[in-house]
Amino acid sequence: MLTLPWFEGVEREMVKRNRPKYLVWIGIFVILAVLASLGVAEMRTSWLQSHFFTRATHDVTWSVEEGKGPHVIASPEGPYDKRLGYSRIPALVQFLESQGYRVSHQAQVSPQFEKLSSLGVFPLFDEKNQAGLKVYDYKKNLLYDSQYPTRIWAKFDDVPPLVVSTLLYVENRDLLSSERPEQNPAVEWQRLGQAVVGLAEDRVFGGEKRPSGGSTLATQIEKFRHSEDGRTATPADKLQQMMSASLRTYLHGPVTLEWQEELVLTYLNGVPLASIAGFGEVFGIPDGLNAWFGTDFEYASTLLKEASDLLPVSAERLFEQGRIYRQIVNLMLAHRRPTELLTTATDALEEKTDAYLRILERDGMISPALAHAATISRSQIQVAFAPEKLDFSRQKLISALRTHTLEATDVATLYELDRLDATVDTTVDMDVQLAVENMLEGLSNKSTVSDLGVDRFGEGDAADVIYSFTLYERKGAENLLRVQADTLDEPLNINEHVKLDLGSTAKLRTLAAYLDLVETMYGLYRPMTNTERKAITFDPIDSLRQWGLGWLSSHPDGDLKQMLEASMERRFSANPNEAFFTGGGLHRFENFSDKDDHQNPTIREAFKKSINLPFIRVIREVIRFHMFDMPGSDRTILMNEDHPARHEYLARFADFEGTVFLGQFWFKYAGLDQKTAFRKFLRGQKWTPRKLIAAYRVVYPDHDIYTVNAVVNEVYGPVAFSTEEAIFNDVDPAKWPSWNDRAYLAGCHPLELWLLRELGKTPDLTLQSAVDATPELRQEIYSWLFKKNRKSGQDMRIRIMLEQDAFAQLHAQWKRLGYPFDRLVASYATAIGSSADRPDALADLIGIVLNGGLKLPKTRISSIHFAANTPYDTVMKRDPAPPERVLAAETAATLREALLGVVESGTARRINRNRTRDWTIGGKTGTGDHQRYTFGPRGEKLTSVAISRSATFVFFIEDRFYGTMTAFVEGEKADDFTFTSSLPVTIVGHMLPLLDPLVDKPTEIQTPDQPIPH
Repeated sequence: MLTLPWFEGVEREMVKRNRPKYLVWIGIFVILAVLASLGVAEMRTSWLQSHFFTRATHDVTWSVEEGKGPHVIASPEGPYDKRLGYSRIPALVQFLESQGYRVSHQAQVSPQFEKLSSLGVFPLFDEKNQAGLKVYDYKKNLLYDSQYPTRIWAKFDDVPPLVVSTLLYVENRDLLSSERPEQNPAVEWQRLGQAVVGLAEDRVFGGEKRPSGGSTLATQIEKFRHSEDGRTATPADKLQQMMSASLRTYLHGPVTLEWQEELVLTYLNGVPLASIAGFGEVFGIPDGLNAWFGTDFEYASTLLKEASDLLPVSAERLFEQGRIYRQIVNLMLAHRRPTELLTTATDALEEKTDAYLRILERDGMISPALAHAATISRSQIQVAFAPEKLDFSRQKLISALRTHTLEATDVATLYELDRLDATVDTTVDMDVQLAVENMLEGLSNKSTVSDLGVDRFGEGDAADVIYSFTLYERKGAENLLRVQADTLDEPLNINEHVKLDLGSTAKLRTLAAYLDLVETMYGLYRPMTNTERKAITFDPIDSLRQWGLGWLSSHPDGDLKQMLEASMERRFSANPNEAFFTGGGLHRFENFSDKDDHQNPTIREAFKKSINLPFIRVIREVIRFHMFDMPGSDRTILMNEDHPARHEYLARFADFEGTVFLGQFWFKYAGLDQKTAFRKFLRGQKWTPRKLIAAYRVVYPDHDIYTVNAVVNEVYGPVAFSTEEAIFNDVDPAKWPSWNDRAYLAGCHPLELWLLRELGKTPDLTLQSAVDATPELRQEIYSWLFKKNRKSGQDMRIRIMLEQDAFAQLHAQWKRLGYPFDRLVASYATAIGSSADRPDALADLIGIVLNGGLKLPKTRISSIHFAANTPYDTVMKRDPAPPERVLAAETAATLREALLGVVESGTARRINRNRTRDWTIGGKTGTGDHQRYTFGPRGEKLTSVAISRSATFVFFIEDRFYGTMTAFVEGEKADDFTFTSSLPVTIVGHMLPLLDPLVDKPTEIQTPDQPIPH
C-alpha cells in the first residue's frame, strides 16, 4: 500500500469531504495515467523540450565589436576547439600583440550566452564542418587554402541516400522522421534507459565502467568535438554533452528536421578516423576514403548514388559499388576504436564488416546483389598516404608567408597552422608575382637567356641556375613585401635562408660604414675649435681620423653634407701589388679587371665601377679607426712594451688561437676511440725513435717499453731501437711536467697530445668539454709569448686581436643596417664579399637608404582574422613600430647618389638598354665566385675548382620600390658558368614592364571585410 505523505494527504482530504475511499484511488490513477501519457507523448514528440530549449536559447547571441571587450567567451579544450585554434585565441592575441599587432575587432557574447557557458554548456553556435588557413594577397586574391577536412559533402542532398540510411541504421535509427518534426535528436530514450540501467548495475556490483550506450549522433558530435580528448570520462561528461546537444538543436526554433539533416552531414564529414602517415589526422568519411583506401571521393559518391537509385548496372560496376560501399561500412564501424581497427586489428574490422553486411541485407537495407559484391571484395587499407609532389618554386612565396605567420603567431608547426580557422591578409601582389615567376621559369632555357642579350653566361645548363627576386614597396611607415620568387625546387628560400657570397654588394655595406664614421667624426669634432682638434692624439696609421680632423679644420663652415661629399672624392689606389696584414697573415687581393690596376679613383668612381683594391684600402681605414677608438685601446699599446693592456691582449690571443688549434685537432679525431686516433696520429708524420716514444709515453703514461714496441711494430713493421731503453727512460713525462717540453720532445703540438691522452679518460669527449677543460693549458703553451724579448711577435698578435675587436665594431655597424649573421670574417676581404650576405638583408639596406636613413618595419602580414563568424571572432591588424633612425639623412642621401651613379654610368648601366619608362633607378651589383684552390710548396696556385657562383643586383625604383635580383649556381657545376652581375641587371631590365601595375598605380592595402553581427 502506498504510504507516501502526498497520497496520505489526498486521502484524508477526500474522507473529510465524505467521498468514498475508492474515488481517491481512481483520482490517483487518472493523474498517473495522464502523467504517463504525457511522458510517452513527450518521448515521442519532444514537444515540451522543444519549447523549453527554444526559450532557453532565445537570447544566445553574439556580435563583433571594434577593439577588445569584456564579454569574450572562453572555448572548451576539445579536439575540435584545439585544432581550429579557438582554445588558443587568448594566447595568440597576447603573442601577436608582442609582435606589433593589435585587436581590431572581437566577438562579444550576450549575457544569456555567457550564463549558459558558465554552467558548463558548450558554446552554442552553428559550427563549421570545414575550416583552415586561408591566405590572400592585398587585392583579396586567394593565394592558399588549406581547408580541413579537405573533402566534404557540402550539403545534405549531396550525400548518397545509401550512406545516410546505413549510418542511421548503425548509429541512430530514430532520426529524420517527418512524423516527429520537433524531435530532440540528442536523446534516444530507449538507449538512454539501457545505458542508465547498465551503469546502475555496474555501480551496484562495484564496477568502474565508463558510461556508454546512450550516445546519439548529436551527443557523439559534442563528445568528439568538445569533450577533453574527445572522450566521455564520467556521467557528468555525458550530461554535459546531452545538455549542450539539446540546446544546440533548438537554436533556430522548435522544428528540428533540418537540424537533424545537418547532424547527419556533420557526423559524416567530421567523425574522427585516426591518423595516417603523410596525411595526419583523418576526419570524416570523404577524407577517410582518400586517406585509408586511396579512393577518389567524387567517384565514390557517384557510384553510391547509382546504388541508392537501384539503377541496373554491369557486373563490373556492381563490384565497384560493393567495394566502395564496404569501405564506407569499414569507416562507420571503425570510428569507436579507429587507431586500433584501421592499423593493428584490420582483420577484426573486416569480420565486423562482414557481420554487419549480413544484417543490413537481412533487414532490407541493401540489396542482396550489393551485399554479395561488398562481401566478396576485400578492403586494402593503406599504411601511409602519398601526397602529390609539390612544385616548390611555385609554392615558395606561400611557404615564406606561412613561415612568417608561424613566427608571428608562435604556433609550433605548419601542420598546426594549416588547421587553424584563420584568414591571413598579406601585402603581396599575386598578379605581378605570377608574371615574375613565369619569367624566371623561362630562364631555364638557354635560348631565352640568350634572347635577353646576356654577353657572358657560360657553357653550363641554364636549368642549373637558380634565380631569386624580391620587391618591397615603401608605404607610409612600413615596407611592404610585394613580390618574392625563386626557382629553387626545394622548400628552402634563398632570399631569406641561404648564406651567399654576393661579391661586391659588400662594397655597399663597407661604404655605408665608412660614411657612418664620417658622420660620427662630424658630430664629435665639429663643435671643437681648431686648437682643440690639434690637441687630439691618434695613431699615425689612423688615416681616416687624420683626414676628418684636417677637413674640419680647413672647412670651419662646412656642413655634414659637404663633408660626406668630400669623403666620396678621396682617392684610393687600385694597385694590387701591396700585401695586407689582415686575418692573421699577409694577403694579396686582385681587381676584377686588371685594366683597373693602375688607376687611382675616387671612392665614388671605385663604387660606380666596383673596383676591389680601393675598397680593401677603405675597409682598412675603417678598421684602423675602430682599433684605436675602442674603450681601453690607445695608440701607445704597440709602442710601450710595459703598457698594462698588452698582457690582457696576449692572454686573449693565446686563448683564441689555442681554441682554434684545439678545434682542428678535435675534428681530426672526432668519432674515433683512443687507439684508432693514436694510430692515425702516428701515420700522419715521419718519426724518429725518440720523438715517437716521447709522444707514446705522454698519451699512454702507464704503458711499458714492450707495449711501445708492439704498437710501433703494428704500425710500421719491425723497427730496431739501438738505445730504446735509455730513450724510454729519458722521455718519461714525469721528468718533463711542462706540456710545451713534452710537445717539443715529440715534435708536435701540445694540445694534440693532450687531446689524444684525454680520449682515454673521456671517450665521448665533446669539443665544448675540451675547450672548458683547457683554459690554463692554453695559456701555458703560449708562455713563451709573454717574455720581454718577444715584442715583435707580441705586437703582431696584439694587432690581430685589435683587428678582431675592430671587426666586432664593424659588425655592429653592419648589423644595425640589417646584416643577417652573427659575425664577420676578420679580414679586409669582407669588403669584397668574404663575409657573405642574404638577398633579403641587402634589400633591407637599400630600404634604409631609400627611406632617408630610417629603418622601417617590414610587413608581409597585414592582418589575421581568427574564427570568422563564430563567437571567438578576432581580427588582429598590423600596428607597426615607429621607424628607427640608423643613418643620418645626409648619409643616406650620399649613398643614394652613389647608387644612382652605378646605374647611370657604372656596372649596372646595361639596364638602360631595355628601359621604356623614365623611372629613377639606382643600385649596386656584385659577383661572387667561390673557388677551392690547391697550392704548391712555394705557395704558387696550382689548381682551382668552383664551389659556387652568384651574381646580384640590389636596386631601388623611384622613391617607393626596392629589391634584389640574384642568380646562383651551387657546387662544381658553377665551373661551367662565366656570368657576372650583368645577368641579374639584364633580367631586371627586361622585368621592368611586368612591374608597371605596381609602380604606375599607387596601391592600397585592403582592410578585412567588416565582420557581420550575429
